[in-house]
Amino acid sequence: MLRGMDHVGIAVSNLERSLAFYQGQLGFEVVERIEVTGFDLTAIFIRLGSCVIELLDYHVKEGLQRAPANIFGLRHLTILVDDMEKAYAELSAKGVTFTRPPLEVVPSRVKNAFLADPDGTPIELLQHL
Repeated sequence: MLRGMDHVGIAVSNLERSLAFYQGQLGFEVVERIEVTGFDLTAIFIRLGSCVIELLDYHVKEGLQRAPANIFGLRHLTILVDDMEKAYAELSAKGVTFTRPPLEVVPSRVKNAFLADPDGTPIELLQHL
């Protein structure tokens, strides 16, 4: 039977650049690095709290392209924060560029902000008020 989510896989154009972003700027820790010979790719599993992401580096990138923003399906990843202003200031100081600054989107209940990873994958920071 279904037990729950395990991880989300994200194909990246430059593994080291993406790892530097997720690990160095966002604070994810590397869990495991594996070579997936059957698909000719390197996979690095990273974790932040209970969130696990698999960064997928296809060795042959010919024919791969970014998904357009206006498609159905996965739209963004969400990372919980305790203090939006503090997280925004700390990440900005580390060089993270936000695509939308903090905003109280549901008055007295939810505040969020958006940034993107090096390949443009949208990431939402979310604070429950």
